[in-house]
Amino acid sequence: MSNYREAREMETGRPAPNLRSATETFRSMVVEMEQAGTDTLIIDLRDNRGGHSVMGDILTYFLYGKDALQSTMVYADSIGGGMVRKYSDLFWKQTQSWTSLEQVNEGRALPLQIDDYDFAGYTWEAGWSPARRPAAVAFHERSWLAQSPTFWDEYRSGAFGGHYCPRNVVVLTDAETFSSGFTMARYLYLAGATLIGTPSGQAANSFGNGQLWHLHHTGIEGTVSTTYSVMFPEGSDLARVLPVHYPLTLEKLASYG
Repeated sequence: MSNYREAREMETGRPAPNLRSATETFRSMVVEMEQAGTDTLIIDLRDNRGGHSVMGDILTYFLYGKDALQSTMVYADSIGGGMVRKYSDLFWKQTQSWTSLEQVNEGRALPLQIDDYDFAGYTWEAGWSPARRPAAVAFHERSWLAQSPTFWDEYRSGAFGGHYCPRNVVVLTDAETFSSGFTMARYLYLAGATLIGTPSGQAANSFGNGQLWHLHHTGIEGTVSTTYSVMFPEGSDLARVLPVHYPLTLEKLASYG
């Protein structure tokens, strides 16, 4: 889920006209499903270990509409969660140009420095006032969706938002539905899709956005997380396991002969 136009735009800050566009692909898909009267859409996220998660935003927008996507984007904020980032040298070295420390510090009374933690995307309050929704939506749009001109143009117009959604949207997951694959599953779960298979081995409330490190002398490589995400209320079952509506168990599999 990485080698597509919107992901490249967000990673580099540059146009990528030669790459296939998720926006154009999903726009054509919903139009064709409408014409065919498609009743069931199956989204296979098994063994999907991630990439760039904006594809989840794009698909949710075309299937369920702008309001549903906005509700999904600010869901973590509304339950007193969100995302905390650490702006290390490693983070900036690999993040490239979707943002910069200067952009992060715009409007801040106390500027952040290298190795600081950014809690701007995390709401500590247990309560949530509907009056805060417009500001939260605007923050997510500006800091996330607007980084892809290809999708941003469609999103702002709203022309195909929620254009067509089949009666049955089925999402297949397994234990290795990770990272951006997990994010898409979570978005669709919140939007009302049906999950089938095995729950992901990833918890919704966990560390992520891994950055690659490399030891020059030994050649050993690994990744280290630069974010902590709280997507569901702490202590809830959803924080630990994103459930499937129809689990594929050994007994169920055996029943098919």
